[in-house]
Amino acid sequence: MQAWEGSSESAEATRRIGEALGRLARGGDVVALSGPLGAGKTTLVQGVARGLGLGAAAVVSPTFLYVREVKGGRLALYHVDAYRLVGRAGPGEAAGFLEELGLSHYLRSGGLTVIEWPEPILDALPADHLRISLDWVEDDPSGERRQVRVEAWGERHEALAARLAAELGWRPARAGAGGGQAGGRGDQAGERDGL
Repeated sequence: MQAWEGSSESAEATRRIGEALGRLARGGDVVALSGPLGAGKTTLVQGVARGLGLGAAAVVSPTFLYVREVKGGRLALYHVDAYRLVGRAGPGEAAGFLEELGLSHYLRSGGLTVIEWPEPILDALPADHLRISLDWVEDDPSGERRQVRVEAWGERHEALAARLAAELGWRPARAGAGGGQAGGRGDQAGERDGL
């Protein structure tokens, strides 16, 4: 696993990160987005849609649908939200439930699959995937700044992450930093508009 770190200063900057990812992604890529409520996961996916030529307005939180398919761009975007499974089912149960909904179909479809709240289904993901975590920067008085960490699992996604980091000017993560999921303020700011 290789990792890079960067930051976002605003919702639009978060969309630009996603847009770069959308431009660089290839069919079959899988991205898992972690972070507390309101940290900017859906905002980042709006940028991904823009980078795929779909337009940011095509993306809304799929919380009540589990999966939203957005087609018409360079690649289809499969936007998965496993939030309702967090804390409600063990990893095997959650993965089984999403399998019933056709997760493996989306993963094999040749589109880009982006999964918010992936923790309950990490075991169901391909070994080769990208993980992105977003969290607030604790000492930012504006509350707008986010820390972003990208972890690449497997060669295919290491290449994607390296291209993304180069485009964004990000640095490799410090050894021992992070660990795959954002920490920080947790759900305390769930009522806030996400970045």
